[in-house]
Amino acid sequence: MSEISIKPITEKGICNKQENIESILPIDEYTFENFIIAESNKLAYTSALAVAGGDKKQLFNPLFICGSSGLGKTHLLHAIWNFVKKQNPQSKIIYKTSDEFMGELFRATRQSKTSEFRDNYTYADYFLMDDSCFISGKPGTQLELLKIFNILFESGTQVVFVSDKSANGMHVFEHGLRTSFHSCLIADIRPPEKTLCKAIVKQKAQQLGVALPENIIAYIVANAGTNIWHLEGAVKTIISHRDIMDEEITGDSVVTRLKLLFKDKKEYNITRSFMLKSI
Repeated sequence: MSEISIKPITEKGICNKQENIESILPIDEYTFENFIIAESNKLAYTSALAVAGGDKKQLFNPLFICGSSGLGKTHLLHAIWNFVKKQNPQSKIIYKTSDEFMGELFRATRQSKTSEFRDNYTYADYFLMDDSCFISGKPGTQLELLKIFNILFESGTQVVFVSDKSANGMHVFEHGLRTSFHSCLIADIRPPEKTLCKAIVKQKAQQLGVALPENIIAYIVANAGTNIWHLEGAVKTIISHRDIMDEEITGDSVVTRLKLLFKDKKEYNITRSFMLKSI
């Protein structure tokens, strides 16, 4: 696949299209197969899979995946990338964060090369933007994004936005841009249920070659909350101490490590005696 990452516009001038083909690749482990499905994320998962397969490109275009931090939005964005890469290696994909987009637009504007900047985006088959919420309150950036989107939409390019705003993904955009996105699908990811949190912890441990006991899985979930980054971080912390420090995974060791990891969390209130009772 021709993976596309728009190079920054330097003082020497804007990059041409051939120079935009980069070695950057999606995160391998972020696939649809590795995404654990539950009621809280089912709409986002199925819509992301649909646009990746191409069947719903115009029906769900653009697609907004929204939700709080650490719920799997970026996972789905990379899953789309990985899926398309596998199905059609010739597809051209542009993946950008909103910060990268704004930085490149700023440099292009300073050099009076916004037309060239726009051209760099208009030959993609997929345009994936992460953290789109950060262009909120920036009408100049949104106007340029609107111009690019109109060109992409007319050519059949699939556009996917990810936003940390869970209530309504499009509220970060000005009225004119929201109007142009009349055909979009907003797929909200809600905080995961306890059963999903346990499944995520179990899967991450298995990926790292460890089968954690159920009581330790429950303990991690009780203290890490619903943020997937925190859940996976807790698992990595426990297993890293086992591998690096040759520390056996026990109730005592888990309590100690997680107490340090989540020492600032007010809800950390499970005691060592509770853990030992569960073993």
